[in-house]
Amino acid sequence: MDSLELNKNERRRILGSLQDWNMGITPQGKLAPESCFVHNAVPDILYKSNNDRFQTTFSSTRSEWSANLVQSNTLNPDDTETVKSLSICKAIFHPESVTSTANVIHLINHNLKACVMVNNIARLTKDFEDELTKAEEHWPHSPQKSWDQLCRIWNKYGFLWPQKVEIGFKTHHSFVNKSDLDIETIKQIVTVKGVTGRTKHPKKLFSYLENQPEASA
Repeated sequence: MDSLELNKNERRRILGSLQDWNMGITPQGKLAPESCFVHNAVPDILYKSNNDRFQTTFSSTRSEWSANLVQSNTLNPDDTETVKSLSICKAIFHPESVTSTANVIHLINHNLKACVMVNNIARLTKDFEDELTKAEEHWPHSPQKSWDQLCRIWNKYGFLWPQKVEIGFKTHHSFVNKSDLDIETIKQIVTVKGVTGRTKHPKKLFSYLENQPEASA
């Protein structure tokens, strides 16, 4: 990925067109509704040299939390820090999460254009700092009140903070896999049926898989 040298005004214009580049991820795996940090300087933007190519990825989830992580583009099994952070988040907020019997398959086509580097954080936003101060007021005499306030803060500003934000195009299709086919078999089916890359007929693919024989108990 090559870095394109842009002046600050141009970078501000690009960031101004994005609605959620400075948002965190809530304990539920969703994008936080409020921004949580302020940068030391206007973030660098790194452009991908070959940005016209679409890529297709598949994933399988069995819980609402993991499905939310897929939707918010938080899951990245190849990044060690991301895996560690998600493990901590799961241990704190979802220690006994019930795994759904529904096997949801996610088919994502994405075209990465650039990355915004958001790892040069100066401070929290003023509203975030004010709410943290209120949470501290209950400690140590009312730990439950302090914890409840922190949970509200994390659901508003996020518990996980991104290191970079990807810019590009994405389509996300999901369906409940009612068959006994695993994710690797589904990938093979997609390849054979010629729908890899930018899938043109995801509904036909989903119908095909959903009408496979039911898995035996």
